[in-house]
Amino acid sequence: MASKKGVPPIVYIIAVIAVGLGLYQFVFSSSGSSSNDNSSKGNNDQQVRFSSGEKMLIESNQYPETFLNYKEQGIQAMAQGNYSQAEQHFEDALEEYSNSPETRIYLNNAKAADENPYEIGVTLPLEKGILQGDTFNFSLQLLRGYAHRQSEINQAGGIDGRPIQITIANDEDNAKVAKNVARQFANQQDVLAVTGHWSSEVALAAAPVYNRNQLVLVNPVSTIPKLAGRSNYVFTMTPNNFFVANTIADYARKDLNVENIAVFYDSESDYSSSLREELKSAVSSYQLSISSEFDFNEAGFIPEDALRQIRRGKAEAIVLLPSTNTIDNALQIVTVNDQQLPLIGDIGNLYSIKTLKQGGEDAVGMVTPIPWHIKKPGDPQFVERSRELWGGDVNWASVMAYDSMTAIGYAMAQQPTREGIQQALSSSNFSAPGVVERIQFRPNGDRDGELMMVEVQATRSSRSGTGYDFVPID
Repeated sequence: MASKKGVPPIVYIIAVIAVGLGLYQFVFSSSGSSSNDNSSKGNNDQQVRFSSGEKMLIESNQYPETFLNYKEQGIQAMAQGNYSQAEQHFEDALEEYSNSPETRIYLNNAKAADENPYEIGVTLPLEKGILQGDTFNFSLQLLRGYAHRQSEINQAGGIDGRPIQITIANDEDNAKVAKNVARQFANQQDVLAVTGHWSSEVALAAAPVYNRNQLVLVNPVSTIPKLAGRSNYVFTMTPNNFFVANTIADYARKDLNVENIAVFYDSESDYSSSLREELKSAVSSYQLSISSEFDFNEAGFIPEDALRQIRRGKAEAIVLLPSTNTIDNALQIVTVNDQQLPLIGDIGNLYSIKTLKQGGEDAVGMVTPIPWHIKKPGDPQFVERSRELWGGDVNWASVMAYDSMTAIGYAMAQQPTREGIQQALSSSNFSAPGVVERIQFRPNGDRDGELMMVEVQATRSSRSGTGYDFVPID
């Protein structure tokens, strides 16, 4: 574990508690506005929204002051082109507080600046101008994976002797902004590939831009099946909703031994609607029936009324498929259910510290499918190194981000051009080592892979600091 000198004891305690799921609860601020690429406003937008180390996109009033001072000095040095000075300041900052993946990336970039680096873009779902929100946690999850893999690649000599530089962009998890970010990356010819975008809706909106500009996007976390199939230049790292739905149906039938389920979904979300449709297709293969469905966005939605209808019907278990906008609705169902019926959550939105905090005892026993868990790590060296970097555990989103950077790096090693990367990833012979299993893509750009089920359990010494953890089901 890296040194934490200068960190006040209470800050260190808070950080250790927060890292349990890789979902860190830091306050932040960021700014930026969407615009057309070719206008002066678009140039200003790029100056605010993009950074390779020249500005601070992630801030927090809970970070140690000494850390922030060193980081700011490093940023000023980067902006002035004083890379050796920036390197020293970023190293000093990380000595004060190691759990800052943005700073780790900036340090790597400073070291690489004079070595003719290859450039990769990454996008983060930072919400504009607000000091809270799950998307901040999502951003940190992704950054930890990107920073970790960038560090390894560069320490091993880079790609054919050239290190990787990462340019970070904030897309606000907003479709319009994401399209502008994609266009601006496409217009920067030095950017050879991009990895990022959080929600399926945002990734879907940006995908045509990458396709038109023949720029590869490797999306780490979206599970909507039509994303990869929409473009020859878009690849997805997490097994898609077909696998998610079949994993849910298999668990409901074989482990819960139920025949009828109730499904809650969000009709205004492409992700939730896609997962609902895949589940409707999967249930028949497992001798299951969906006895009732409820739309979180239906006017007058009342959790208590929905639960009364379910209890009067035939449903023996509840499946919750919220979007990022309806997580709170799903957690209301968790509370109102009061552990009466078995609960199955979605892959992306209910696997969070928010579920453990708000759901508490009512969430105990709820299961959800995920592609990776710290207790079933696949590669133990990855876990050891990530703990050394961040002082705690990461989660599956960090692992998928790490694998995304690995895939791009292996493709670049074959031919470090935009066209070469696309051809390498599209090849039926492409293979790269992943944290859990090898990275290989289907002809449509989806990754092959499997999922595991985890369950909310009360734990005496919880990694999350809430008294509850997600634990793999054997």
